[in-house]
Amino acid sequence: MRLAGRGLGVFVLALLCALPSLSASAVCPPREDDVLTPWRQITWDDFRGGEPARLGPALAQITTAVNLEGIGMEAEEVEPGRWVATVREICLFAAMNKLHSSRKPEARKPDALKHEQVHFDIAEVTARQLHPKLMVLEAEGSSQQKAKAALHKKLRETTIRAHRELDQLQRTYDEKTYHGTVWMMQRKWNRKVERWLEETPSPYPSKGD
Repeated sequence: MRLAGRGLGVFVLALLCALPSLSASAVCPPREDDVLTPWRQITWDDFRGGEPARLGPALAQITTAVNLEGIGMEAEEVEPGRWVATVREICLFAAMNKLHSSRKPEARKPDALKHEQVHFDIAEVTARQLHPKLMVLEAEGSSQQKAKAALHKKLRETTIRAHRELDQLQRTYDEKTYHGTVWMMQRKWNRKVERWLEETPSPYPSKGD
């Protein structure tokens, strides 16, 4: 039995060090380049990582990410010695790493590609759900610096929690569909994830659903 593949829900987290700030000219999601492509319908040509030896019986493996490209924070002194930090704007999006996504030469079947697409769709749903959760976070401190540091901690904790949930969901998807080889379960997940996308608006309407 040949497996259609599995997805990796990997977060690229600048939150682990200094938060990147958004420039006035920033485009979010950023334009596609040779490495990353923001969420869209993929093709087999997007799998540019070659054929790794450890792929085993799987036909393909997609590497997806929820990328935090930048964030804007502000802090206000609401009363003497009491500062409140809030999120002003954020650039958060799902992406595929094409150089870390692999397929075998015979991996040209539409059903195998659909299995990988759903992995990408699950990452997109996670990004859409996480965006408003981060936007409403706020934190207090006795100074501007302390308030922003407290908000930084909340952002990190919320994002790591979402990361763990995404990783578990990707694993459950592969287990339930047996990596896309159980057709009835794959169809069920196709419909489920399509519904999630419909029910979760994108924070960037111009990119389309």
